[in-house]
Amino acid sequence: MEVVLAPDYPRDEHGWILFPRDLTDRRKLVPSSIQKDVSLHPAKMNLYLCQEIIKAFTKPGDTILDPFAGIGTTMVASRMDRNVILLELESHYCDLIITTLKFWKRDLSVELGNTTIIQGDNRQILPIPCDHIITSPPYGNDFYKSGGALIEKGMKSQEEADSKASSYAGSTLSIGRLNPFLYNQAMIKVYKLMVAGLGSKGTITITHRDRLRGTKRILYARDIMKTMSDLGCDLISWEKWKSPGSIQSRVNEKRGIEVILDEDILTFRKEL
Repeated sequence: MEVVLAPDYPRDEHGWILFPRDLTDRRKLVPSSIQKDVSLHPAKMNLYLCQEIIKAFTKPGDTILDPFAGIGTTMVASRMDRNVILLELESHYCDLIITTLKFWKRDLSVELGNTTIIQGDNRQILPIPCDHIITSPPYGNDFYKSGGALIEKGMKSQEEADSKASSYAGSTLSIGRLNPFLYNQAMIKVYKLMVAGLGSKGTITITHRDRLRGTKRILYARDIMKTMSDLGCDLISWEKWKSPGSIQSRVNEKRGIEVILDEDILTFRKEL
């Protein structure tokens, strides 16, 4: 039976899913003391997208792994009767996840699945047995360049770019700091380790948005699909969702500057 992702959400003329901004509901899920720090993460998975992936491809009691946890969006699965394992390299993001989890545990009206938080390089920790994987991998040095961070459209200074990059990829072990060749090699290793820990008929859902390097669009989905096929996984769902975009992205669109708003949602199933 074919799985339809997010059946209750509207779609645009391209068939891309239209999830709303998640700022209001995300704020409700974290204590006020860390809301600003959570908002500063530059590549959070949309909360509604994450919930729909969980509903479509997992069932209550399953264990879900996110090897690139960030601020812990995938942990919402623990509020949906699933168990969660989060791997995160950056210590400050782990602190945010732990603070959020403690906040949830104080609410006795909410039953939580088991949650495990592990800080460290996933290349040294994986494989971990699990039923499903949901993750959004980092970008290969699109945020960080040798001699200074990449100044993206809308940024006012090198200082702003460096601050964003430091938060996103502060550790010297971060895959997000690698040049394109080394990034691809590192991600192939991570995907191989992910598949090794996945149970029979388990799924891996990867969300990733293309990036622009100059005028060239980097097609991350193409590389992901090739790697997963080489690792013996079948593509069972390929959807796109359209990000609402930022104020700056809307300004750029009006100026005729290319803006990438579509994000790929790729789900693979491990072959028997």
